[in-house]
Amino acid sequence: MEAATMTAEQKQSQADHLIGVQRMFGVPAAYQGKSFRNFDDSRYQILNRLSALAQERCNLVICSQVTGIGKTHLGVGYQLLSWSHDRDQDSFQSSYLGHDVFRPRSPKAYIFTSCWTLADEIRTAGVKYQEYMNRIVGPGRRSILIDDVGREDSRNRRHIESVIAQAHANGMQIIITSNFTTAAFYNTYDPAVVRRIRERGGQIINLEPK
Repeated sequence: MEAATMTAEQKQSQADHLIGVQRMFGVPAAYQGKSFRNFDDSRYQILNRLSALAQERCNLVICSQVTGIGKTHLGVGYQLLSWSHDRDQDSFQSSYLGHDVFRPRSPKAYIFTSCWTLADEIRTAGVKYQEYMNRIVGPGRRSILIDDVGREDSRNRRHIESVIAQAHANGMQIIITSNFTTAAFYNTYDPAVVRRIRERGGQIINLEPK
């Protein structure tokens, strides 16, 4: 149903549903309900570019040293749109095959975290480190969004690289927001990690101020 033909009640119901989905991703309350639809529509060029990437569930790194520019908003919107395409593709395949083989992707297969949360949880996991890794990037997970990458110290940077490597090994979509420039991101992280992110059409972009 097109937004223009929806009643106020229908729009609110849709908004509430999307908030519920993002809550299951683990998105913080401040960013629940954020999507491409309520991003600055004057930035249509970046929105169109990211919308095309989301259809293919491509990896994405959004870089900018400018705070408050909308990196996290775009990141959670991108993950939400990727989930929507993923869900619709499963529904289409199920309908096309005529039997119940495919199921719509569970929002629980999509993960939102931050560099700070990862650092804290990995530090406290101790001997249960692999159990923790399986929970966030193990088999059955579809996508991980790591927010605020670049603020961690060198030790925690290695942990983030390990998370990215395991996510890649399990075929997950990798989404990152970073306070680095694209050049700094390339120069800071292991080239093998950068290469994994760029596979399958993955993009590392710089979000410029208007």
